[in-house]
Amino acid sequence: MNALTELIQASEGRTIKAAWIGLGWDYDNRDYEVRIDYTEEQAADPNYSDFDRALNGINYDDGFGSQKLFGLVWFTDGSWLERHEYDGAESWAHKSLPPIPAHLRKQPKIVCHCGDVDCKGDHMDA
Repeated sequence: MNALTELIQASEGRTIKAAWIGLGWDYDNRDYEVRIDYTEEQAADPNYSDFDRALNGINYDDGFGSQKLFGLVWFTDGSWLERHEYDGAESWAHKSLPPIPAHLRKQPKIVCHCGDVDCKGDHMDA
């Protein structure tokens, strides 16, 4: 699999805000063969192509062996990509914040441990 092609497909037209991608063994390994960082400021520079060039140079077997690529990609819409590996196959997993359920947006009633909804906790001072 080509890393740039895979990222373009996984991005589904979203605009990248920032990215950290590494080729190595795990997140804690500081000795990556390739580490690629990307920010909006770099994207604004018309001469900046290191990110695309670096990813395009990575070809790996995405369906066998241990995970090769690690990282996170943040999008301007607030969603992100995380690397995912299951049973030897790796890919990008798209994530977005779930909406907060309505019952959690309502002001909760504070109930004293005594069970009285109207309790002010006065009995706790004694």
